[in-house]
Amino acid sequence: MTDQGGPTEPVATDADDLAESGRGLRTVAALTGSWGWHGNEHGRTVTAVFATAARSA
Repeated sequence: MTDQGGPTEPVATDADDLAESGRGLRTVAALTGSWGWHGNEHGRTVTAVFATAARSA
């Protein structure tokens, strides 16, 4: 996911029950093995690594 950046670093937060935003990175963190970001106030990209179950042969 890439966006236009912002003044602060992206963090997974606990959004208030009635909040209209703030759940994206918490969802990414819950569904992935790890995530990170790179960029600055002009644009940022968030990357995520999804773990998969090993197949038995």
